[in-house]
Amino acid sequence: MLRTTRYGVWLGVVVAACSIGKPPDEEGAAGQAGDTAMATASNQPSPGSSGSAGSGAGSSAAPRVDPGGPAQSPPEQGDCVDGATRPCGPASAVGACRRGKSTCQQGAWGECEGAISPAARDCSSALDNDCDGLPDNNVDDTCRCVVDAREPCGTHPGFDGHGPCVAGARSCILSADKLSSDWGECSGSVAPGPLDSCSVRGDDGDCDGLPNGGCVCVEGDVVDCGPPANVGICVLGTSTCHNNKLGACVGAVTAQPRDCRSHLDNDCDGAPDDDVDAFCTCTVGETTACAEHPGLDGNGSCTAGTQTCVTANNNSTSTLGPCTGSVGPAARDCGSTEDNDCNGTPDANDSTCACTVGELLSCNSHPSDGVGNCHAGTQVCIAGSSAGSSTLGPCEDEVGPKAADACTPGDDANCNGIPNEGCPATP
Repeated sequence: MLRTTRYGVWLGVVVAACSIGKPPDEEGAAGQAGDTAMATASNQPSPGSSGSAGSGAGSSAAPRVDPGGPAQSPPEQGDCVDGATRPCGPASAVGACRRGKSTCQQGAWGECEGAISPAARDCSSALDNDCDGLPDNNVDDTCRCVVDAREPCGTHPGFDGHGPCVAGARSCILSADKLSSDWGECSGSVAPGPLDSCSVRGDDGDCDGLPNGGCVCVEGDVVDCGPPANVGICVLGTSTCHNNKLGACVGAVTAQPRDCRSHLDNDCDGAPDDDVDAFCTCTVGETTACAEHPGLDGNGSCTAGTQTCVTANNNSTSTLGPCTGSVGPAARDCGSTEDNDCNGTPDANDSTCACTVGELLSCNSHPSDGVGNCHAGTQVCIAGSSAGSSTLGPCEDEVGPKAADACTPGDDANCNGIPNEGCPATP
């Protein structure tokens, strides 16, 4: 506290002197102390000023004491001690702000030199111009976005990127005074339409990723129609789209029912209709042997039968008809010159046939047969227990030579050619 002693020494001078040469912060503190001391001293009455006889003398300033020499008369009271310094300007050196220094001259503080005070905030600057400890372009309620930044807006999740649909964009705009920033208007956004066009190929107006969705066809398109492919007699036709409908199929040749008689591919399955398979089981009109008699056919009357391939079910299938003409072996007939048993030998000549049934054969012949009464006998061939065998019956009616002729007219019983030989002459 500044006090005036009875010797007139100003303590404030000493304090101020002690602050000279200190660092700015210390100088500031000292200067502030000196300021305070000077202010206090100037507001304090001098000794004897409270109505005493010495009030006149007390009203004059105390003699200034030079901190480095003998006491002098104090200077007139002022705000500070000449030469004292103190910091000035902003409260702290934050951001772009810098503290300055003020020097006491003639009892008054001089201009603040070197100070940089807070400036207006600039939302486009990365500096801390307003010295609040944050970059001016820090995004908050005042600077709402980074100047010149762009971001999507007006998005259509699940649709953007399909058809015409696309998100918009907006830019961060700085106010004219740079004190604020905010997002501008959204532009360029394209939303899905209600339906795809059926007149423009590839249109995806509803942005669902399916061009011309919901369209039967696209106006003017010409598409194949009719059979699945150009196979056999089948020929693809064409159909033209009009008003989202396909017109009549023109020029198509479609498949027909299979015809087992035809070499064409009428049913368009890639093979001729008359190919033999599970449906057309044979070639129509062709014949094949049936009811054969292996080893016998071709002998005697034996022969295989024949079957002819015929169609059914409106010619869509074919099959072999009934077997006709087959002749198998018959029982051997020893009375027949035919090969009824088809063994390659006429029945009558077969080893089991001794003779031809009913055949009359000579038997018991004599050398003189045919002379006189003599002649051979006869045997009839008779069937055995079956027609498959035969045998000769007994020899009958044979006449052999006798010892002498009978004397009946013309008898030549001894078969020597002389009738009535040895007989008396007949008168």
